[in-house]
Amino acid sequence: MQIKRKLNSNLSYFGQFIALIASIVLLFCLCYHLTNFNAWNVPLGYGGDLWLVLTIIKAYMIGDIPLFGFKFVSLLNAPAIANWNDYPITEDLIFYGTGQIAKLIGLYAATNFLLLMSHMLAGISFWLVCKYYKVNAFLAFSGALAFAFSHFIFIRGLGHIVVGFCWHIPMLLMILEWVYNKKVTQLLSSKFYLAGLISLTAGMLNPYYSIMYCQFLLFAIIYFCVNKKFIYIRFPITLISLTALGFLLANSDTLLYAYINGSNQAFSGRNLASLELYALKIPDMLFAPGGGTWFTEFSKWVYYDRAYVKGEYWSPYLGFFGLFSLFVFISINSFEALRGKFVNVSVHYWHAIWVLLFSIVGGVNLLFGTAGFTFLRATNRLSIFILAIITIFTLRYLTKHISNRTAIIIAIIISYAVWFEQLAPRIKANPPVPNAIEKMIASDKKFINEIEASNPNGKIFMLPVMQFPEVGPINKMGDYEPLRLYINSNNLHYSYGSNKGRGDSEWQLDIENLSPEEMVEKLQIYRFDAIVINRKGYEDKGDLLISGLEEYSNILAESEDYIAFQLKPSYEDSEPIISFTKNNVSSSWSTDEITHRWARKSMADIAITSFNKNIIKKTVSFEIFSLVESEVQIYNNKQLLKTINIPVGERIEFGPVDIDVLPGKNYIRIKSNRWPRRAGNGDLRRLTFGISNFNLLNVN
Repeated sequence: MQIKRKLNSNLSYFGQFIALIASIVLLFCLCYHLTNFNAWNVPLGYGGDLWLVLTIIKAYMIGDIPLFGFKFVSLLNAPAIANWNDYPITEDLIFYGTGQIAKLIGLYAATNFLLLMSHMLAGISFWLVCKYYKVNAFLAFSGALAFAFSHFIFIRGLGHIVVGFCWHIPMLLMILEWVYNKKVTQLLSSKFYLAGLISLTAGMLNPYYSIMYCQFLLFAIIYFCVNKKFIYIRFPITLISLTALGFLLANSDTLLYAYINGSNQAFSGRNLASLELYALKIPDMLFAPGGGTWFTEFSKWVYYDRAYVKGEYWSPYLGFFGLFSLFVFISINSFEALRGKFVNVSVHYWHAIWVLLFSIVGGVNLLFGTAGFTFLRATNRLSIFILAIITIFTLRYLTKHISNRTAIIIAIIISYAVWFEQLAPRIKANPPVPNAIEKMIASDKKFINEIEASNPNGKIFMLPVMQFPEVGPINKMGDYEPLRLYINSNNLHYSYGSNKGRGDSEWQLDIENLSPEEMVEKLQIYRFDAIVINRKGYEDKGDLLISGLEEYSNILAESEDYIAFQLKPSYEDSEPIISFTKNNVSSSWSTDEITHRWARKSMADIAITSFNKNIIKKTVSFEIFSLVESEVQIYNNKQLLKTINIPVGERIEFGPVDIDVLPGKNYIRIKSNRWPRRAGNGDLRRLTFGISNFNLLNVN
């Protein structure tokens, strides 16, 4: 009898699970109007950060970059290759998996499928946690739908897919309760291993979430130490270690590359202003920034139309069900706390308070920022912790205190609230015909096909020159917009797309400042096949530059946003380009100070870019000096050329030394055994060594 009852129970769970998946898939397709195969092959967005997402997925799709190991992209940073090793991508697993799916169904369909997964996994995870807590089946189902189709996940979309991939947060909250459970602290328990696996996975996903999770675990360690229950700290310490291990595995390429080649200060963090702008504001959680309901209009009138500081205000809103849950959560737990019945207060009550203290404008994260830790810029994203905490608590509380019939009624109300606020407005909003995204992609593909037909495997120089990654818009050309062409092409090589700060692409800025005649001449020597101009990057839509280029080159292709000019690569030998990566204030070198320049770090590279087909012989020489007595090692690429001791106040001559300059990027690397120090005499900069009279000459 018990076996039969258990079998029926399992079948019931399985039926609920299948019904949940089917409901999420159906509602997703309706909300995003993906009701036919053609619709699935048009991406649900085409701009901003999504161009970067599509680019990363495509690089995995065509096998250009590995899941583990250094990432060099062969079709970007022409005529060389792009270096992506300074750009930390913790969520490689997401993009790698989507890239493999894209091999089967295409890039755009796979990207839309990725968005479906963000909704579906969130709903499944929430439902499983509810089933673990024995939440009423109807409440669990409606709550899972509410979380799967929460405002937060909808609004993050594909552009911020790594933020919308928050499915693991309900499970992390469940694990945090296990941490305080004596039975789970046994090292051989199944929950221990499950918690370890989820923690390891969390470390490979969005670092905002894993860092907050580790803070909660740290509080548990402090709690056990204060109460002298030292045996229980093994569990949270293990989970922190596994989360850190996941993070290290996901970022091993970036960390190892920085160790070998020195840190790239262009990726050293955010500024304090951004920590303030993108922090969490409590009203942002309470008022609807959009959605087309009466509450949206009310929210604009009460708050948004009158607010001054607006960062990612469109994200933290909790929704109707979230607001109801917030009221229940605060009322119940605050009442128990005021009565002194702390044993009845959910541990997540304190976690939610900490999320607010840490994330709010002017909160703890900003204090960390003043100390130099500025990596967590947009702490408003942590509002998803609060949403998961309050909704799971409310469903558990209702299950214990209401009848099954009342639970059904409340489940219907929750489902209707989600339908009314999140689903119905999107389903009723018919997409424009023709689809603007589909039209833009068709235009880009037609433009690219015309170039590829005349220049298979051609090298394209892109104007205006934009550094990679984020640098802000150039006129109306937004960040990552040069990637539009890469995403839709088959074999063209583009000059855009290599990490700033390493000297890989700074030479392009010099080309941009040449006259049209000199530009054409130089680019043909550098073996480029075409120039592509994005009209949006110029105030005059590029008319002045285009008219100048028309005198020296023929128009190859043209679209609404782009125009391409044909070049004729001359394949002549050319002089290498020398770059001190001086174009940002956090680079390795100071600007040219007429007679010399200073290194800002213990290791600094002089990039030498060669556009020649073969190795060329050069001789290098310079003078080097230091603020303090030091020892420096000088390399040509990986070859040690010489070790020099530099006395204080003396200039030591290096060279002339013969070197091989390889096709592509080379570097002269100087490594000091001293850390940067204050220059003194009113100069507040931290410097290590300086060089002067740098020469790269032909071998006699």
